[in-house]
Amino acid sequence: MADDGKLIGSAQILPDELVTIITNTTYSYTPTGSEKWYYKLTNVTIDDEDLIKSGSSYLQGATDAAGDDTAVAEATIDGAADKIRWLFIKHTGFTDDGTTPSNDSIYLSLDASTSDPISTTDADCIEIGKGESIALKLNVITNSVHAEVATSAFAGDSASNKVQCIVAAIIKDAA
Repeated sequence: MADDGKLIGSAQILPDELVTIITNTTYSYTPTGSEKWYYKLTNVTIDDEDLIKSGSSYLQGATDAAGDDTAVAEATIDGAADKIRWLFIKHTGFTDDGTTPSNDSIYLSLDASTSDPISTTDADCIEIGKGESIALKLNVITNSVHAEVATSAFAGDSASNKVQCIVAAIIKDAA
């Protein structure tokens, strides 16, 4: 179905017996009637912030090059009530200008962490490096998902740039 969120995986560095298990594996999530799409080209900063902000519009129509919704928004995201059911993040490898390369990583926390920096103080954070992607099936309140930029390998808050990433999500609208 065209509305499904999918990640199709392929492994190249694992032992042969694991590659055959993982290659051509598809993970997908099909939204229900109360679930809506969100998409945005997002600039993650060195501050611990919500990845998807309350008041953002659900995707209702076409988007422009920056991922902004060009249609009239019918509903907005309630970060305290709406739940992310499927989340995709792609680190573009660039800063917020879209042209300057960045080696910094994006760190993701799913527990509304207010620790700063996430990368060294949140024991269960996820690192997304330059050019990497992640897709997750979740059932988490939208404002519980925080992100920040830091140098790679969980090194802390020494990054100086914003990192541009693609964020797509299927979110259950609590309204």
